[in-house]
Amino acid sequence: MSKTSHAAFFGDAEHVFDLAPSHIVRELEAATGAGIGALVRRVIEERTFHHADVEHTIRLGLIGGGMSPKEAARLVAAYLPAAPLEEGMLLAMSVLGSLFFGTSREELPVEEAPAPVEELPAPEAPAVDIWNAPPRRRAPLTEEAGA
Repeated sequence: MSKTSHAAFFGDAEHVFDLAPSHIVRELEAATGAGIGALVRRVIEERTFHHADVEHTIRLGLIGGGMSPKEAARLVAAYLPAAPLEEGMLLAMSVLGSLFFGTSREELPVEEAPAPVEELPAPEAPAVDIWNAPPRRRAPLTEEAGA
């Protein structure tokens, strides 16, 4: 799996989705009529997507993950219409998110996962209770002479 691959259960089995190949991204942009940034914004941030956005993201993600175009189209046609809209939306969000942000260590197989980074202890900072702190006092405004 690549750094942008996403593995998820869809239809009848676990599949790999990947939108990273440049021809896949261009095809997704052409199919949805939106640039990849606009598509991500409308699916992930605003959730003002079209059903076709979800359908094309899943289908092309399967193709980018190594599935034949014919098999990807068959799976999407067979399983997406029968599933609740939320399932397709969440899968499309995950596939697009993996393209933009990469795959987290938890999603990578053990042999591909990078070694964990040693965490440093947080610096000591005094605790401040902002809800019960006394109000800050401002110096009174004074008028300048002759103004």
